[in-house]
Amino acid sequence: MANNPQLIFVNDIKPRKTACRIQVKIIHTWRHFMKDVGESLELILCDANGTKIHASCSKTYISKVGKHVRVGVWRNIDRFSVSGAGGAYRSTDHKYRLAFNGNTKITESTYRDDSMFLNLVDFKSIESGLLNPNFLIDVIGQVQDLGDLETIGCNGGKQRQKLEFTLVDIW
Repeated sequence: MANNPQLIFVNDIKPRKTACRIQVKIIHTWRHFMKDVGESLELILCDANGTKIHASCSKTYISKVGKHVRVGVWRNIDRFSVSGAGGAYRSTDHKYRLAFNGNTKITESTYRDDSMFLNLVDFKSIESGLLNPNFLIDVIGQVQDLGDLETIGCNGGKQRQKLEFTLVDIW
């Protein structure tokens, strides 16, 4: 492994390119639980060009990685693995996704950009049904007809909260 990994943009990430570093803004993080796999930390990362990529960290490394990935901060990240992205409800359209492991190194970046890096989709495009349903999208609108907060039963006896509302176009 190189001592000074080459800084590359997210678009240039390849599965076999191991001696590289990316400089990204942490756009979003959340915890995810799957029965057979366990808990993971999921992240959306974005580089200075606005290219987003999904990253994951298994439960084993959440405490190590989690303290460095606050939403809104820029980080330099190297020593991660790259694999193909696929499936339904993908958070980005990047063809690869990252996995952080025990060797992943996350350091502060001096780069700053306050952009939210949203790729807003207009309501007409949504209503047309022509968007790829496998990708999540960014929308903005005005909430109208806000319903009551309901508690509903789900599979496995879990209780979830549900809030229905109408979102109207503001553009």
